[in-house]
Amino acid sequence: MTEPIYSVRDLSVTFKRGHIQAVDHVSFSVPTGSIVGLVGESGSGKTTTARAMAGIGPITSGTVRFAGQPLNHVNRHIFRKAVQMVFQDPFESLNPREKVGDIIAEGIDNYHLAKDAAERRQRVIALLQAVGLTANALNRFPHEFSGGQRQRIGIARALAVEPEFLFLDEPISALDVSIQAQIVNLLKRLQQTRALTYLFIAHDLSMVRYLCDSVLVMYHGRIVESGPTAAVYGDPRHRYTQSLLSAVPHADPVYEAHKQIITFDSQVIKEADTLVDVGGGHLVLGGTNG
Repeated sequence: MTEPIYSVRDLSVTFKRGHIQAVDHVSFSVPTGSIVGLVGESGSGKTTTARAMAGIGPITSGTVRFAGQPLNHVNRHIFRKAVQMVFQDPFESLNPREKVGDIIAEGIDNYHLAKDAAERRQRVIALLQAVGLTANALNRFPHEFSGGQRQRIGIARALAVEPEFLFLDEPISALDVSIQAQIVNLLKRLQQTRALTYLFIAHDLSMVRYLCDSVLVMYHGRIVESGPTAAVYGDPRHRYTQSLLSAVPHADPVYEAHKQIITFDSQVIKEADTLVDVGGGHLVLGGTNG
């Protein structure tokens, strides 16, 4: 069996002298070559977990291993090349004073991936084409592009150093609905053609269902349910998961008119609850419907 690219064990993150438990004893693995979805409402601990895994956020206790090695033992130069991030707001994450060609080439320059200016330019053009843009973008500035195009530029920048793993932190939430599916399809194609592994952080459950092989559901810093996407979506066991899924808009107006939103009482999560396998790697906190 191939070793998971990431292994998180008993990860906790606290802020303000331990008074705020942002991540509470979280454990999971990200199999190499997979797309894992991390979902939950704002404040659930998704981004804090990802930042700890990326080495840019604190770890209070627990361990994070990358490619079998503890994160604090991994060579930082190699790690920063292997692991890249695509951010929520494509405009905020791009330097407005730099031309697109230079933005994308930053990693190429830092890691000396091109032997001369001609190869640098060729690499950047190939990256632009890979994300559905043309060489005309090279000498333009970020403000000259739409939100979807800027996100494509952000993806190209992340791919420039030939990474193994991408953190996708709400990469479509700032985009128009009409553009979201295009970006998700692009990410899916790139993952397959470039043998990438993703952690896809989102609150849009419909996109997670379409894109991800497995899903982790977080609430108040804890994973309340996880497993293969088909299992979690087809048979949600924890009431919080049921609540999230019950609120997902449906294309059928008759269904929408009669659907019932499931409410969730946070009191059902108990300190003593642990994740229980209810079959086929489908884990549920407490092992019941809550």
